[in-house]
Amino acid sequence: LFKKAFLPLYTEVLYPPAFILFLIAINSLGNSTGIAAGIAVFLPVAGVFGFSIYHTLRDILETYDHGRRFAIIDFSLFVLPVPILAALHLLDFTYLWFFVIFYVAALLNTAIPVIHLMQSKTGSWARAVYLTGAAAFIPLMLFVHINFDIPLNRELYVTHIAGFADLVSPEAAPVPGHAGSLVRYNGRKIFSARDDSIKNLQRALVPLALFAPVPVDGNPGILFIDGNQRFYRNPSIGYFPGAVCLDYVPERSVDFGQSPITGKDFYYTERGEILRHLSLLRGKMRMVVDIPNLYDLACNRFRFSEEYYRIVRRSLFHDGLFVQVFNLSHSAPSTLNGALSGMKKAFRHFAGFLFSDHLVVVCAAEKSTLALKPEGQDRLVSLFRENPALSGLFINEYQPLAHLLFNDVDDMLVHVAGTDRPAWPCSDEGSGYGLNESLENSYLSNNLKIAELVSAEGALPYFKAGVLAGIQARTQAFTLLKKAALMEVRGEFDGETAVLAQLRRMGDYMPDLRTYINAQLTFKEHYYYSEAVRYEKNRRWDEAGTFYRAIIQINPDNFEANYRLGMLSITVQNLDDAFKYLQRAMVLKRDDTKVLYQMGVLYFAMGRPQEALEYFSRAMDLRENTASILHYTGLCHEKLGRGQEARAYYEKALLLDPNDCAIQSSLERVSVMIEDEKNRWKMPDPRNQSDVEQGESIPL
Repeated sequence: LFKKAFLPLYTEVLYPPAFILFLIAINSLGNSTGIAAGIAVFLPVAGVFGFSIYHTLRDILETYDHGRRFAIIDFSLFVLPVPILAALHLLDFTYLWFFVIFYVAALLNTAIPVIHLMQSKTGSWARAVYLTGAAAFIPLMLFVHINFDIPLNRELYVTHIAGFADLVSPEAAPVPGHAGSLVRYNGRKIFSARDDSIKNLQRALVPLALFAPVPVDGNPGILFIDGNQRFYRNPSIGYFPGAVCLDYVPERSVDFGQSPITGKDFYYTERGEILRHLSLLRGKMRMVVDIPNLYDLACNRFRFSEEYYRIVRRSLFHDGLFVQVFNLSHSAPSTLNGALSGMKKAFRHFAGFLFSDHLVVVCAAEKSTLALKPEGQDRLVSLFRENPALSGLFINEYQPLAHLLFNDVDDMLVHVAGTDRPAWPCSDEGSGYGLNESLENSYLSNNLKIAELVSAEGALPYFKAGVLAGIQARTQAFTLLKKAALMEVRGEFDGETAVLAQLRRMGDYMPDLRTYINAQLTFKEHYYYSEAVRYEKNRRWDEAGTFYRAIIQINPDNFEANYRLGMLSITVQNLDDAFKYLQRAMVLKRDDTKVLYQMGVLYFAMGRPQEALEYFSRAMDLRENTASILHYTGLCHEKLGRGQEARAYYEKALLLDPNDCAIQSSLERVSVMIEDEKNRWKMPDPRNQSDVEQGESIPL
């Protein structure tokens, strides 16, 4: 049985169980498996496979002549695997079909050596042992498969996307961003559904109305290359009638998931590869807008190279526009530096708009293409008038103009030049670009930079004066809104709400600002609450507390925020804050039984049972007779030395919850206390003198 000639047969049988054990280990470890751990888990399988290949090749070399050796090895290792691997590459295996095919292959690997051995001259006992061992592998593999609960369903065996279901599930919030979802592709970020990210994606396209080309024969010649289309249908694309949106993310990359529904489709969407689509265009475009997703920003270097920009430029008219949107929070400084440098070589004139962490770079070969003209401003005014939804993004049509950051790419390159070479193959997680102090001050203080794009010829000076007057009328509000947006991106929610509160006070004299800020604060109150609850469920107490405090700063009369922050303070053992917020919640809802109960618990924990008893009594007067309240009421009476009253409440609590060990223990404890108290004052039985002298010795 252990002759060298049979070693290839043994290892063929050992390979399937070794491989299934590897699959089970990977399935059990899940996404926590690192590269080193994955290699370590695969080493036993590689050892068995290498051992099998080695002895199989030796057997071939020793058994056949040179010509037949070559034919066998060439066919087995180079001819046969190519069509098999090509066919498998075209199939997307579900769990069911993967394991069906795998077990069929494992069965063949087990059966063929057995058949060969049965036909050999090996002793019957050896064949019986081998057959028994081979047959035992089949139920063993099935037992291991079932024991580790590996599914056999129609879900994809190899998945690329994570978090996508949160965007499309019925439980997802109706407004994108409320769930705070982060979608990952092969473990890396590809889309952020944070509220600020969603709104900035919408805001980023609004200033393009200033430069949008006039349609020729009904065709505007506008192409949007949107890397987020699989995750979010940006309604701002619909503000450009006739525009075509290219969705270049393959269906397989999102595991054939359906795009989230965000309302009606206001634009036509095509699917395909970017370069292929550009090469097949029937004519040149007047504007190409490139919106890369987070995965592109980290890993797709070509999208931010001079070569790519020159390819796009060849698809544009001489006076065409190229626009690219960067999420700075997820753009490495080296990526931004390379992109701006490439744009500088491919184009000559630029305008950069910044919406907190979304940079919109508009590029043109002709200076006149980027000139701000009355017809451009009229288009923007019409856009606001015809789309009331924009009132949730801007105060008025002048606010987008105040977000111009630069009109010379060198002004931006100064702040990103000299950065390190990009990491390969992808940028590190969290390597986003943040505004330095100089750039941030320039962004916040200069709301009138748009004047540099207005031509001073002919009647345009009057137009320029009107634009600047519109901006200056709300310049302080625009600056504060920029500041609040930057704070939101950085997670400084307390500071953000303080700025918004300041804007609310300013709105008393500005109706449009008041309407905008009230809508923002109402939305943020609900959004912060959903975020706080989400963080609280994940036991991230500090983040949850930050959101609850931000809600209270927006609306001090929010009962749920005060109550939950009080409860959170109890969790982190901050009793002072717990009293503060629970008392405020009690003022807002004086007869809320859950607040009365928590106040009683707090006073009891501080060693003040009499005050605690008052709150528990008020709660019970409101018919809140739960086992917990009855138990705590009994504890208060016990602390105050009222054993009989305590026992009565413990007995009532035990009737409501007979399995509560704490109540049972309290009842036993107070019963012993009452019994001891009785025995303490019990008079001893009277005895006469003879009984007293019994057993006494009297010395003579």
